Amino acid sequence: MVSGAFLGEKMLTWNTPFFAFVMLIALGVDYSIFLMMKYREFGADGERPSVNIVRASEVIGAVVLSAALILGGTFAALMPSGVLTLIQVALAVIIGLIILVLIIPILIPAAIHLTYDRGKLSDDDTKEEDE
Repeated sequence: MVSGAFLGEKMLTWNTPFFAFVMLIALGVDYSIFLMMKYREFGADGERPSVNIVRASEVIGAVVLSAALILGGTFAALMPSGVLTLIQVALAVIIGLIILVLIIPILIPAAIHLTYDRGKLSDDDTKEEDE
């Protein structure tokens, strides 16, 4: 849709989805590695997993945001080239980065919070209920 609106091209070139996918997966994997390293580091504190993942997300948020801004700027520099494939890849990566930076940091902590959080009950209350 974006390519049609801004470039007048209704279809993407054949290699645009592949290159956009590779670049976005590379950044997503980096984000996951950073997140899980901090999560494991905070796991030694003995807190609930939902607390640890939120703390890890807070710490690495600046790193992920700066990486996304740098990568987005790098791909935005391809747009004046006039090469249709480069312009479409740049647009796809920039849109994907916006989604990655805004949606993923919200979804991962929320999913872990929903999975592991048992409300306001302490571990002792939970054990008593199980018995």
